[in-house]
Amino acid sequence: MTSSTPSQIKNLNNLLKNKVAFVTGAGSGIGRAGAMAMASQGAHVVVTDLLADKAHQVADSIKALGYLSSSHGLDVWMTQRSMFYFKIQ
Repeated sequence: MTSSTPSQIKNLNNLLKNKVAFVTGAGSGIGRAGAMAMASQGAHVVVTDLLADKAHQVADSIKALGYLSSSHGLDVWMTQRSMFYFKIQ
């Protein structure tokens, strides 16, 4: 088993700096956890969820930790032809 050196660990900080992460279903559960993790790595996280209030709550939690975030209500669905559609609320 190998161990990480402090310089290797430091390189993991801000892994997503200057990137935007668009996360669907981020109002709860694994989507929320992913949004929080990406924010902690420096990404500006766009939190979206079918329930706009939940998306706003998660974005507020991210901002409270000092990270960048915005939020939108978003409905995503797929047709029989495997085309994805979305509507921002």
